[in-house]
Amino acid sequence: MTRLSSEGAGVRGHAGVCAAARNWAAYSNDFLGEPAVRSYRELPLEADPPRHREIRDAVQPRFLATSVREVEPRFEALADCLLGAVEARGGGEVVSDIALPYVVGCLTILFDRPLDHGEWLSWGADVWDAGPGPRNGTVLAAYLDRVLGPNADVQGDRDMWAWIRSLEIAGRRVEPVEAHGIASLVLSGGRDTVVKLVSGLIWHLVQNSRDREEIEHRPDLIDSAVAEMTRWISPLPAMWRQTPDGAKVELDFASANHDAEQWSNPDQIDIRRPRQAHLAFGFGRHACMGKAVAEAEARIMLRVAITRLGRWEIASEPQIRWMRIVGTDSLVPAEFLRVPVVVRPAATS
Repeated sequence: MTRLSSEGAGVRGHAGVCAAARNWAAYSNDFLGEPAVRSYRELPLEADPPRHREIRDAVQPRFLATSVREVEPRFEALADCLLGAVEARGGGEVVSDIALPYVVGCLTILFDRPLDHGEWLSWGADVWDAGPGPRNGTVLAAYLDRVLGPNADVQGDRDMWAWIRSLEIAGRRVEPVEAHGIASLVLSGGRDTVVKLVSGLIWHLVQNSRDREEIEHRPDLIDSAVAEMTRWISPLPAMWRQTPDGAKVELDFASANHDAEQWSNPDQIDIRRPRQAHLAFGFGRHACMGKAVAEAEARIMLRVAITRLGRWEIASEPQIRWMRIVGTDSLVPAEFLRVPVVVRPAATS
């Protein structure tokens, strides 16, 4: 179903979003999404086949589950370190002390860019908020000019930027503007969304002892819990597409993930829900390349945290920016600003 919103046409509901996402000819992604923020297209996202397929085929190998598996032990060690630091202090803040440094740290590991950790962390969860004023791309642009330029340094054997500079796409060397578009997408695309997901998991389980204790006794529920929180919170709630006549149309993934015709009691977080494909990572040819990375980050954090969270409590009212699911009365977090926690001392025998 297509309905009008204050920002233009939107495709809502599970069936409608799936159909539109599959039909890239009618709902194209072949346009510059935010000309006020950047001058280049984020690739392969902002391209349609066959160019989309050619670029994606070149980039996707670095984000497959097999590639992520190689660094998962380091993700786990990072999660353990961050959680341990909060426990040692007797409390802290979920977003700034755990979720953000964890996601940034995982990216430095995956990208083999350890010296960039401090700089990336200073940008916050959303790189487009790092510059002056609202949604500004100057900080990211300056960084990409530096790391993709002719005098760029190489930090490790699997340095992501060196790898992107040397990519071949359909038998030709990647062009500089394409390298910028690829680097921008892989660096910005998996930050705020995964910070929101990790924050949401901890926020929910600290408050919900039944779910927490069941996962602790049944680790096989970890994947289900991650999938359910991803569905419910829909870290990327919507994306824009363009029709052949140039009109912008919003594909509403959040409404698809809360469609009562697709999900029973969609507004409830049910970690025991039978597994069913959600649309939080998009759908069709333009589905998220980093799905395996995001799921691994959330799964590992939950596995490391679950036996600890029984001693954690919300210290004061969390600061959450909420959004309403279109066509419903349901509210879900759009952004976790602050989730203060206190950790009770461990019981002694």
